Amino acid sequence: MRPFNRLIACVFSGLAASMAASPAVFAQEATDEPVIEVTGRVLKTEMSGFAVAFPAPGWVDDENGSVLDQSRSKVTEIRPGLTSLVFHKKDENTAFWSELMAVLAVHVPGYTAGQQFKRMADPLAASCMPGQIDLSWIVPLPGSDREALVGMCGAYNLQARQTQACIGGIVVAVSLEAEEGVVTVYNEWCTPSYDVKNPDKWPVSRAEIENRARMMQSLTRFEVLPE
Repeated sequence: MRPFNRLIACVFSGLAASMAASPAVFAQEATDEPVIEVTGRVLKTEMSGFAVAFPAPGWVDDENGSVLDQSRSKVTEIRPGLTSLVFHKKDENTAFWSELMAVLAVHVPGYTAGQQFKRMADPLAASCMPGQIDLSWIVPLPGSDREALVGMCGAYNLQARQTQACIGGIVVAVSLEAEEGVVTVYNEWCTPSYDVKNPDKWPVSRAEIENRARMMQSLTRFEVLPE
């Protein structure tokens, strides 16, 4: 399990650098108990001036209580207009975890889903051993234009391993955009090493990856809150 989410850190630092030059941009305000409304397997919250709806984490089992009974959550305001909400399994935490789900809200007019996908894919590719990175897309559902990015790293390089405990990893992400900004929902698994070219040996099955992507594609929504 990895000691911290390196992908989130890379995305935040890149976004912060592009959004403002002041050192104050890196100030963070965290609240361990975000306000979350649960309706079945759909969660709703407000962040960065957006009302956001998204699917419950994939590890939630309906027979073991509510979504919030089975998960830990933490919301962090990186700066005005840039907020994250991260979920871990109940028996894991921000220091050590095997799987997480996160929502990243970027309230910056003109910022696009394409820019967000690039800020996720580039750090993953740079951290991976040659020949052990695979970036692909899951096509949108009928009547939609929401692709899902799948990033797979069978083995992180030595430099990356100095700052994380994971040997490999898998990320699935969906980004929605409007004129006011972008909301991204993604799932990340911390894995042992594996061969990205051999689906039969993947630590997370193709079916599970695709199912998670479909849930995010179909259930994620956001709208701008009135000022």
